[in-house]
Amino acid sequence: MGYPAGERNIKTISSELDVKPTSVTEAYEYYLRVREYFRKPGFQLDDFRHAETLLQRAIEYDPEFAHAYALLSLTYSYMIWISFHAEYTCGIIRECRAGISIAS
Repeated sequence: MGYPAGERNIKTISSELDVKPTSVTEAYEYYLRVREYFRKPGFQLDDFRHAETLLQRAIEYDPEFAHAYALLSLTYSYMIWISFHAEYTCGIIRECRAGISIAS
């Protein structure tokens, strides 16, 4: 007899969370540093610029790392929100397109 539907879904989701989104260790480490960085309160524009640099390094190590493109796009969104500079809009569009093409 199998598991109830909800329990099976939890097990499936749990096992999916254990899978790294890239096999390139260096790229994943940069990505994790930025994710941890985002958890700190009081982010300033310079913090987002540092996150941008780390994510760009992650993408250099693994150009197929869709999660890094997604987080970079989010970083640009926050940069626009904090600084009100539209220059980051092109970055959002570029990184979203790159991530979508990789994930498709």
